[in-house]
Amino acid sequence: SAGADPSDIPALSREYSDLKPVVAEIAAYRQALADLDEAEAMLADPEFRKASCAAQDVVEVDVEILKAGKGMSVRIDKVQRTEGMPSFARTIIGNTTKALQLEEWSDHQHASLEIQTPTPGTMRGTITIEPHGSRALEVVELDITAKIPLIGGRLERLMGDLVHRSIDVEHQTGIAWLAGERP
Repeated sequence: SAGADPSDIPALSREYSDLKPVVAEIAAYRQALADLDEAEAMLADPEFRKASCAAQDVVEVDVEILKAGKGMSVRIDKVQRTEGMPSFARTIIGNTTKALQLEEWSDHQHASLEIQTPTPGTMRGTITIEPHGSRALEVVELDITAKIPLIGGRLERLMGDLVHRSIDVEHQTGIAWLAGERP
């Protein structure tokens, strides 16, 4: 006769129950890999980068993305309004400011990041895309240094806040983008 012996059913049921968490973990891992691929494709799409800049109220943007092997080079040249910035910063930068964002991706998960601005100082760090549960998580670590006597510390905090807001807006734009919402 075909099928399991009725006396084996409780043991098979327990074995199946024991495997369910393992199967769920494998499914979550596969989803995380798929999400990493989606995140990589999104970050390599100039239209996504332009949409993200538009959501950040960027006045002017030029995006260049060059793929090379497993990695890519991203160059985003943008002009942003300075409305809402403290007066001490607007005195230095004016009504708009320019930023050049350079990313060098060695593979689909790791990049160096540099943001160049007209102010004396540097913004350099890394971007890492890593699995986080069943999703992909972008981690940005950035060292910010402003070399202006007396107000350098305030300017560093301001630049950090602006970058943080930009990352938040890019994140929200990315969620919408991956859900199929396009401008």
